[in-house]
Amino acid sequence: MKYVRDIATTWLDWAKLEPLVQQYHGLITDDVREDTKRLDSFEAFQDGVGRLKVFADRRRAFLLGPAKD
Repeated sequence: MKYVRDIATTWLDWAKLEPLVQQYHGLITDDVREDTKRLDSFEAFQDGVGRLKVFADRRRAFLLGPAKD
């Protein structure tokens, strides 16, 4: 459980995760835009950052919340 707590407090903290997400998003944005065989729209790709934040925030809250019996 120590490792789970470490992941939740360190890597699911949006203040730490957002710069990495933005960095990688910037690296691949042009390639995604130009991809003619992508499965989703470019707008869905752009919206993914927001969805990733929601996921990280919810998962972090769950993992750091009170223990369930």
